[in-house]
Amino acid sequence: MTPSARIAGAIDLLTAIRSAPNRPADAVAAEFFRARRYIGAADRREISERVWFVLRAWRRLNFWLGEGASPRMLIAAAALLQGARLSTVEALFSGTAYAPPPLSPGERVLLARLEGRGLEHAAM
Repeated sequence: MTPSARIAGAIDLLTAIRSAPNRPADAVAAEFFRARRYIGAADRREISERVWFVLRAWRRLNFWLGEGASPRMLIAAAALLQGARLSTVEALFSGTAYAPPPLSPGERVLLARLEGRGLEHAAM
């Protein structure tokens, strides 16, 4: 999978977890990957790591993004929190084959504001 496809997979998995609030996240993830056997082990690992990072940083991300932030914004902001640059995040959201749609101007502005706050230092 391409890095953008992994981002799309993480968004899809986070969406599945959010749509099943009464089920354990690991059970939803197991079902998600079972239905997508074409995803290799390294890809599953990276997708899972991104989603678990978002779940661990849930309150912090919702504070910065606002309650009810979309899974795509949570994944994008988490990438910034993990040290990625906004230009890297924009490249991952390219809208090309298997990639998530490009960031909207509003999403880009919000992420630029977050990047300006030095989120990567807040993760420590």
